[in-house]
Amino acid sequence: MTANEILAVFRLKGVTQMSIARKFDVSHVMIHQVIHGRSKSRRIQEEIARILGKDIDEIWSSYVA
Repeated sequence: MTANEILAVFRLKGVTQMSIARKFDVSHVMIHQVIHGRSKSRRIQEEIARILGKDIDEIWSSYVA
């Protein structure tokens, strides 16, 4: 999945990067970096996967992070 696809699903579901950041007490920049594959956080990836209803590997399998 691309970052734009992830963000599109977030928009459809009314989820914001800031809401995820608050949940994990991290910056929205960290969420942005995980979505774009520039940073890795298993717990954030798991939450994003849960929101999307997908497996982590389906989302980030093409990223080399």
